[in-house]
Amino acid sequence: KTEAGEDASSVTTEAQQYVEHSSYVTIDIVLDRPIIEKRKLSDLYRKVSDLIPPRPPYPLKTNSAGKAVDDYHQQIKNVCNLILDEYRKVCIDDINVEGTLPNDQKRRKLLYELNSTGKYFAFKEQLKHSVIKIVREKYLRTSKFNDPDELQTFISQLYVFLLDEMHRSLNKSLNIEEPEPVPPSRNTDPQLRIFALEAESNGDYLLAAHYYKQRLAQSSDKLRPWLDYAAFHLLVNDMIKAEECLKECIAIEQTNSTV
Repeated sequence: KTEAGEDASSVTTEAQQYVEHSSYVTIDIVLDRPIIEKRKLSDLYRKVSDLIPPRPPYPLKTNSAGKAVDDYHQQIKNVCNLILDEYRKVCIDDINVEGTLPNDQKRRKLLYELNSTGKYFAFKEQLKHSVIKIVREKYLRTSKFNDPDELQTFISQLYVFLLDEMHRSLNKSLNIEEPEPVPPSRNTDPQLRIFALEAESNGDYLLAAHYYKQRLAQSSDKLRPWLDYAAFHLLVNDMIKAEECLKECIAIEQTNSTV
């Protein structure tokens, strides 16, 4: 056999020993410079974080306190409309019954209906959420009060604020239109006096009072229209109005012998 053959047979024999004993040999090879640079743990961590999608930013709340107050105004308006509907029902029932109830009795009847049917509690619950928003958004209160005096002070301030805002909301929602002003008369004072006397002679006292009022609207600083108006009230037996007219006459001219 050649030397090469001898070497090959010896290697095979040694390898067979490892196979028979179910064993193996490990060889660690260390290089001065790695062929492929080993990845650092910091790089692995960074890449894992990149796999996690970023959380979307929270929406910024702008003017949340103003929105809470506006919501309170809207709830006040809604409750006001519901109460008006209930009051209209009370008035309709009053029309169907003989006689007219005084306003105080209508009010008590309305309160009884709201309390007995549970609508008062429903209205209060409807306003509760808007009040909670005001406490959290405007006053920034989210925790309990430990001091009773501090709690009482806060409740007083909140009550005053809610009451003012309620009035502001009611003034907007219950905007009562002012009646149109009566256009000034184009007739002169002597003409209006003649018209009033003619209406008196015909027994039309409402029309006569209308002409006297037009005279006062044109010449409220003169004595004669007030004297004629006082005489008219004496004619219709309205002593209180006549006394008021005579007081106006005295205020205009105290030295007049007629007064």
